[in-house]
Amino acid sequence: MFDLILQVNYEIPDFEIGNIMRVVNSEDDPKIMKVLTNETDYILDKYDYILLYVPDKPIMITNEILNTMLPSNWDLVDEYTIVAPITNHSEWDNLLNNAKKYDLWEKFTKKNKK
Repeated sequence: MFDLILQVNYEIPDFEIGNIMRVVNSEDDPKIMKVLTNETDYILDKYDYILLYVPDKPIMITNEILNTMLPSNWDLVDEYTIVAPITNHSEWDNLLNNAKKYDLWEKFTKKNKK
């Protein structure tokens, strides 16, 4: 346990935080969303939604969903903190394909059009 605490507090690389958006929905309930691409290394934290970038529309998932399908070179260091270096194209495509099964984009946009 002590080794895990040390790793979380001191051994996380100095990666980008990346693009984070605050979106206010129809109920004036702000949501924090993190946009991920495979073009930079990231440190991920807890967000309301993770947006995996694809050209036509993002794939929207939660941290909990992402934690079940991490690429092999990503490291979950606590419940939500992920060290996410750039991965190879095959693993990134696999992540996108797995995430599509759980995509929350339509549900989120329909809910917020009311």
